[in-house]
Amino acid sequence: AAAERALRDVAAVPDFARGVLAARSTDFAKGMLANAGAVVKDLTEAAPPLDAEAVELANALLRDGAYPAALFPEATATKVDLRTERAFLGAAARAAELSSAVYANDGAPAALRALSAAPVATGRTHDVAWAIVDGVGGDGVLERHVVIRGFDASDETGDNAALVKKVVYAKPVAVPLDPAAFPRAWADVLADAPVDGPTAPRVEAHAGFLFLAEALLDAVRPHLEIGEGHRLVFAGHSIGGALAGLCTV
Repeated sequence: AAAERALRDVAAVPDFARGVLAARSTDFAKGMLANAGAVVKDLTEAAPPLDAEAVELANALLRDGAYPAALFPEATATKVDLRTERAFLGAAARAAELSSAVYANDGAPAALRALSAAPVATGRTHDVAWAIVDGVGGDGVLERHVVIRGFDASDETGDNAALVKKVVYAKPVAVPLDPAAFPRAWADVLADAPVDGPTAPRVEAHAGFLFLAEALLDAVRPHLEIGEGHRLVFAGHSIGGALAGLCTV
């Protein structure tokens, strides 16, 4: 019971907490906790001291659960009219609920259907799981979502360690105008293989995420041709959100 309470105390880190709570053995859970403790210790020792403003903001977030308005001068804030932004917010909420459903793993198709989304294809590319679904937007337009899952420690069907290695390889790289020009072999990315052809001016990307995004686009490309007037949306959470943004660009 004490261990379970301790695990639930870290529920603010959903992927980690879910992985530990779903552990299939006591030894596995102990190993995850030991690794997490070492990481937290390293980060704590390496972190610079917080200034007073950062401490005030952190305390306000913990106490109130929201950013205090006083920290955002009116000149730097944009007020949103919910009536005029309803369509955008509705689309964002739809993307969010689909992004949550793909964490059901084997149950993802059923979870997506429960959201009135018709599964078209599912797959896994370099240990990143994804699903493609069709549905109807709030404005009546037919739309296809490419939904990319984030890291899920409870899913042991892939190589999570290999995925993490790509995610933490944060070297900035130029983005080629020809997507096919970026290396498709991870060893070539690590070796700084040259990119042939022109690159987008003044644009750089995280090397690990760009590698994953290009591979994902290769995998889902057969499903990206949709009818005229239909809508194509990339969505995802955590790692999936970063990849969805890159794929959209």
